Amino acid sequence: MGAINTTILKDAWKYLPAYIIPSFVGFIAIPIVTRLFTTHEYGQFMLVIAVSTVATVISSAWVNAPLVRFWSVYSKNTEEKEAFLAIVIKLLLVAGFALSLIFVVTGTFAVKWLPQRFHNIIWIILSLSLCDMFWRVACGKLRATREIGQYVWFTIWYSVVGITTGILLVAFFSFGIEGLLFGRIFSMVLMIGFLRKKAFGDVDMKRGKLASEMTLKMIKYGAPFAIIDLATWIINLSDRYIIRFYYDSAKVGLYSANYGIAEKIVYLVVFVFVMAESPVAFGKWESSPVEENKKLSEKVTRYYIVFAVPLTIGISVLAKPLISVLTPAGYRSGYVIMPFVAVSILLLGVFHRYYNVLALHKRTRVYMYIVSGACIANIVMNFIFVPLWGYTAAAKTTLFSYSAMLVLSIVISRRYMVWNFPFRSLARSCIASAIMSLVVIFCGNICGNIDMIKLFSIGLVGSGVYFLSLYLLSEFNEQEKEYALNLLKDVLRIKASG
Repeated sequence: MGAINTTILKDAWKYLPAYIIPSFVGFIAIPIVTRLFTTHEYGQFMLVIAVSTVATVISSAWVNAPLVRFWSVYSKNTEEKEAFLAIVIKLLLVAGFALSLIFVVTGTFAVKWLPQRFHNIIWIILSLSLCDMFWRVACGKLRATREIGQYVWFTIWYSVVGITTGILLVAFFSFGIEGLLFGRIFSMVLMIGFLRKKAFGDVDMKRGKLASEMTLKMIKYGAPFAIIDLATWIINLSDRYIIRFYYDSAKVGLYSANYGIAEKIVYLVVFVFVMAESPVAFGKWESSPVEENKKLSEKVTRYYIVFAVPLTIGISVLAKPLISVLTPAGYRSGYVIMPFVAVSILLLGVFHRYYNVLALHKRTRVYMYIVSGACIANIVMNFIFVPLWGYTAAAKTTLFSYSAMLVLSIVISRRYMVWNFPFRSLARSCIASAIMSLVVIFCGNICGNIDMIKLFSIGLVGSGVYFLSLYLLSEFNEQEKEYALNLLKDVLRIKASG
C-alpha cells in the first residue's frame, strides 16, 4: 500500500475515537436535551451556539491554519521552532484581545434591544469563545505534530465532560440554556493549563518577534482563513437565523436537530481523513516529488469514497426511523432534510481533497474566493426560497452551495496539480450501497416498529452487506485485504487481552 498511505490509514484509525466517542455522547444527549427543552428553547440554544462558533472560528482559524501548514517547515530547526511557537502564542493573544474588544463594544449596544434573559449570555458567549479559541489552536498544535493520542484525549474530554456537566446543570439546577454553555466552559477551564503544557511546553516568549518575516508569512497564509471560516459558518449555520427571521425558534430547533444528526454521522468520515491527511500531506509536499503527492490524493480520495458513500446513502434510507428513535415527536417531521444534509457533507469531504491542492501551493486566497462566492449564493437563495418552501429549502440551498464549491475547486485546482479521480471506486461504492439499501429496507420492513437496538442491528447488517459487495466487485487489492485482516487481528487481540 505504500508507507505514506499506511500512515494515513493508521492515523485515521487513531483519530476515530476523537469523533466516535463525542458523537456517541452527542447522540445520547439528543433525546435528553430535546426532552429538557421545547423546540423553541432548543432553537434559541442553537442560535446562541452559532454566535459562539463564528466568534471562535474567526479568531482562531487564521492562527491555526499556518500552525498546521508550516510546522513541517520550521520544526526542523530548534531556533526556528521556538520562534514559530512564540509567534503562534502572541498571535493568539492578539486575537483574544480583539475578540474581547468586539464583544465589549457590540455587547454594550446589544443589551439595549436584546431581551433581559440574554444580557448575561453575551458575556457567557465571550468566555466560551475565548476558551474555545485557545483550545482549538492548542489541539491544532497536537495535530500538526501528530500527537494523536493527546489530541484524541483532549477532544473526548471536552465533549464528554462539557455535555454531561451541561445536562446536569439544566436537569438538576434549572440553569436553562445557560447550563449547556457553562458545561462547555467548565470542561475547558478544568484542563486548559494541562493542554497548554502538553501543546506548547515552556516556550520562550522573547523569541519570535511579531514584526518579522516569519510572522508576515504566517499572516499572509492564515488571514484568508478568517474570511473562509466566516463564509463556511454562514453556509452551515446562517440558515438558522434566516429560518428564525421568517418563522420562529421552534422551526429552528426542528431544523437544527435533524440537520445535526445527519451531519454528525457523515462528518465522521470527513473528520478522520482531514485530520489524518493534512499533516502527512504537508510534510510530504516539502520532501517528495509532485507525482508522489498526486498518488497520495488519489489514494486518500478513494478511501474516503469507500467509507463516506455508504454512510450517506444509509442515512438517507434510514432517516425517518433514525429521527424517530433519537428525538420526541415534535422533532420528527424534519427527517425530510436529512438526505440533503448527508449528501452536502459527502461533497464537502470531496471538496477537501481538492482544497488540499490549493493549500499545498499556498493559494489560500483562491480558496477564500471559492467559499465566499458559495456563501453569498447561499444567503441569497435562502432569502428567496425559505419563505416559499419553508425550512427544507435551507437544506437544499446548502447542498447547492457545497456542489458549487466542489465544481469550482476542481476546475481551479487543476491549474496547480492534476490527479485522477477514482471514478471506478465511486461506481463500485454506489452499486454496493444500492445493494445495501435494499437489504436495509427489507430488514426494516421485517422488524416493524424500530427501536435503538433494531436500528443498530440493521446498520451492522447493512455494513456487512456493503463491504461483502465491494469485495465481490473486486474493489480491494491483496495488500488492502492483508492490511484489513491484520487490523482485525489486532482488534481481536486487544479484546482478548482486555
